[in-house]
Amino acid sequence: MNSTSAYQEMMINSKLLEVPRGSYQRELNVKRVRKIAARFDPRLVNPPKVSYRNGHYYVFDGQHTIAVLKLLNGGKDLMIRCIVYTGMTESEEALLFAQQTGESAKLTPGDRMRAMIYGGDPECMAFLKATESVGLNLDYAQRRG
Repeated sequence: MNSTSAYQEMMINSKLLEVPRGSYQRELNVKRVRKIAARFDPRLVNPPKVSYRNGHYYVFDGQHTIAVLKLLNGGKDLMIRCIVYTGMTESEEALLFAQQTGESAKLTPGDRMRAMIYGGDPECMAFLKATESVGLNLDYAQRRG
C-alpha cells in the first residue's frame, strides 16, 4: 500500500459495496456463507475492508461477512461497519487481498481445545473430565487431532 493511503471506520449501506470478482477477488462461496450464518456470533465479526476508488466502495476483504450479515437480515441491505481506505489503486487492493488472506494462522487442535476449556465449553469440559478420569492428560502442544 502506498504511503498516501489513509483509512477510517465508516458505516456503509451494503448496496453500495462492490466486490471486484472480475479481477482479483474470488467467487462467493454460498455454502460457507450458510455455515457461518448458522453459527453466527456478532462479537466475532471483523469489519470488511474496503477501498474507496473512483466514487465506488470496492471490498477487498470481507465479502463473506457482508453476505452473512445480509442473509441474517432477510436478504435485505443494511448498514455495515467497514474499514475504508482511500488513495489505493486496484493493484494495491489485489496485493492487500493476497497478503491478508494468507496471514491468519489457523488454530491447532490443541490451541483450540485449550481455549475452549478455558472458556468453559461444556462439551470440551466433559472431554477433559473423561480424559483425566482414566488417568490421561491432554497435551495442548500436539499439532494433530
